[in-house]
Amino acid sequence: PSASPAALSRGGTAPSPVAPSALALMPPAAEAVVREASVPFLLLPPPYAQIVVATSGPHWSALSARDGELTVSLHGTDVVHDAELTLDEVARAEPTSTVRGAPARILINEGIRSVAWTERGTDWSLEVECYEPETDVRCTEDAFLLELAARLEEAPR
Repeated sequence: PSASPAALSRGGTAPSPVAPSALALMPPAAEAVVREASVPFLLLPPPYAQIVVATSGPHWSALSARDGELTVSLHGTDVVHDAELTLDEVARAEPTSTVRGAPARILINEGIRSVAWTERGTDWSLEVECYEPETDVRCTEDAFLLELAARLEEAPR
């Protein structure tokens, strides 16, 4: 049996995916949203799959899971807006990491650590928010976020 999210240490290690699949572990309402969505979903791994909330619209999909001092959210959209950037803005926007084989940008906004990348025509943003962002290693370092991104599962279509 997998550990509950509350049982995970604050040591910065993301949970490992285990059988059964994340979709099979999701609450029925969340699973129904995933199955009926027009935009593909990537799924949070166990143990977050068991407590996830799913929403979707014509051009987006989103998952969130809150457990104790940690909130994890994942958003995907197939709508891309062209932006006119200055050379300085382009330099700052260059990817600094790789997620699921794609160039990715890691951002920190008000203590919320996120990573953004494009995969199969969908732009994704994975965020981790900690109750104590200055001291919780899941939010002070990139490792937890990147390990969690690597463990996302593609939802069956």
